[in-house]
Amino acid sequence: MTLVMMASCLFVMSRVPANSMLFFTQAEYCICLLTSASIFYWSGTGIMVSSDDISQAFYDANWFSTSRRFRKAMLITMARIQTPLCLTIGRFAPMTLSVSVAVCKASFSYYAVFKSVEEEA
Repeated sequence: MTLVMMASCLFVMSRVPANSMLFFTQAEYCICLLTSASIFYWSGTGIMVSSDDISQAFYDANWFSTSRRFRKAMLITMARIQTPLCLTIGRFAPMTLSVSVAVCKASFSYYAVFKSVEEEA
């Protein structure tokens, strides 16, 4: 949804004069969209990086001198957290900064399509 909204903002911005109020309103809206989406993507990347460190932190802990039951539980926990924890976009893609860049690139591509369709008409 962010992709289409950013592309439409860019399209409207390209159709109005650069000193008009609508241009600045659309620019502000586009910046707000980008900022709010980037917060989620940044957080998603942080969660993924932090979840990778959990297994190593378990291994580095002094758990060799503990009871057999505790060691077994630690090994099971370490095995279960091998897959990184990540936020997803509707089970479609992980919320990472690389996906954020891809969304920005795709919205510019959509804008280019909108602009070329307008020029043909």
